[in-house]
Amino acid sequence: MWRVTFAVCAFLAMVNAPAFAKPGDPASGERARIAADAALVPPFALDGPSRQWQTHDRAQDPQNPGDFSWTYTYTLERNVVVRETIGIRSIGRPYVIRRDIGPLLARLDGAAVRADFDRGTLVARQSDDPAVRQGFYRGAQFAYRAVDDTRNALALLEIMPLEALAGEIAVFHATPLAALGKAPPEGDAIYVVNAIGALEPVAVRIGTTFAKPGSNDGGSPGIAEKARRALVAGGGRVHLIFGRQIVATLPVVNDGGNGGIVVPQAVPLGGQVLALASPTLGGSAAVARRGPAVEERDAAVALVARRLGVRPDRIETSGLAEFDLGRGQAIVGSARAVVGSRVDARAFFIVERSGGPPSLTLFAVSKSPLDAESGPGSETLVDALDARDGQTLVVTRVTGFDAHTFAIYERTAAGWKRTYTGGGSTN
Repeated sequence: MWRVTFAVCAFLAMVNAPAFAKPGDPASGERARIAADAALVPPFALDGPSRQWQTHDRAQDPQNPGDFSWTYTYTLERNVVVRETIGIRSIGRPYVIRRDIGPLLARLDGAAVRADFDRGTLVARQSDDPAVRQGFYRGAQFAYRAVDDTRNALALLEIMPLEALAGEIAVFHATPLAALGKAPPEGDAIYVVNAIGALEPVAVRIGTTFAKPGSNDGGSPGIAEKARRALVAGGGRVHLIFGRQIVATLPVVNDGGNGGIVVPQAVPLGGQVLALASPTLGGSAAVARRGPAVEERDAAVALVARRLGVRPDRIETSGLAEFDLGRGQAIVGSARAVVGSRVDARAFFIVERSGGPPSLTLFAVSKSPLDAESGPGSETLVDALDARDGQTLVVTRVTGFDAHTFAIYERTAAGWKRTYTGGGSTN
């Protein structure tokens, strides 16, 4: 969503309320701060030794909290706050901590902590269960553990001292992003994954460039062999990447071809919805991939229609997805329209909003006469991932009359640029 709103934000936007104690502060003022806020219940002990205390909004019924509710818990050691936990229950509308926590975090801890979390760097991720994603962030003031549990409609944000971050990552067996380390000599292989888990080699990136794909006829055998060597060097396991996030790490089953994986049921692949896999690369999106809301789709379609010179109701879209490409949420997808004098126009586009109104940051269009035998072909989204040098790579599937291949776009100073075409096969 370009703008995230909850009905609850009306009572959260009490900017004059005092900020709570933060990790490292003495606990003496915490009860007074909570008592001074008439909207909150007095803190109550959660454990015998009274190390953990909790409060919540007076309007919430603990026995029947409704579709949206929250709790604030602080943990003490020797009368000093050592950790804060904000727990959120959101039914019917996914609540993504990294995207949606802002108003509540500012309400409880002040604008400075909210800004610290917003600017925090993702340093580790734990995603053994695709329905429960954990991200570990390092800010300038504090460290954070963010949990999005879509299975149980729960979310959690823990705030802790910076020195506690390493131990937290170890406790949850999270994978540090720095574990990617130095690139292997074989390079970083990139695969496309379909609904049955088949791996199709796309590219091998060595440093900041891609290995030459050679001929695409018959599936780029040169790339297939390079990718196989990179897979073996990576231990025969791949990170499954969906929405520019690692959602699982899985062993590859050798079926005599390029191999395959068992796709978790929680990853919604099928039809045009594909994923990526790599033994060594991953993704660092802050929020999960999803379909855009109606108003977001309409805003994107209006921009595409303006570029093609037709009315928005003349645009047919397919494969639309919203996810994080590194500069906030983006709408990515394909469009088709008949323009001019019976011209078939097909486009792949990215719409982003970076501190301003949404705009087209990529618009790749091909055209042909409407009655042409082969047509202009089509380009559809696969997904995105992070290269070792920090570049965000957007991978697409390009389908022609009797073959398909793959394209990769990178963000440059001038905008998105196609830097690779390869892989694929004849149909």
